[in-house]
Amino acid sequence: MANEMSAKDAAERMPQIMAWIGINANKRHRLDLSEKDVETLNFATEIVQAYADGRLVEVVHAHWAVVNTRKVCIKVACSWCGKAGWNFQHLPRCPYCGALMDERNDNNA
Repeated sequence: MANEMSAKDAAERMPQIMAWIGINANKRHRLDLSEKDVETLNFATEIVQAYADGRLVEVVHAHWAVVNTRKVCIKVACSWCGKAGWNFQHLPRCPYCGALMDERNDNNA
């Protein structure tokens, strides 16, 4: 089942959840949480909020794959979106999908 909650929805709910748990400025809480647990929840709240605000974005790693060559130019395709262009091999990002062309493959996909 797909999660239909957006990052914005999650960011809006996090303070309510933290309040329900009982975490406040004095770091007292209803549950038996360690200070490290409280720090982790606060950090997670900040990360979700940053993603919802657009200050944090997913980075897609890809590479250029040679599709065709001619005497003076090379046609390459993005390994992520598959779109191709002539002489794109020197671009640091795909102009179509924004994938970072750093030759890594750690997208878990």
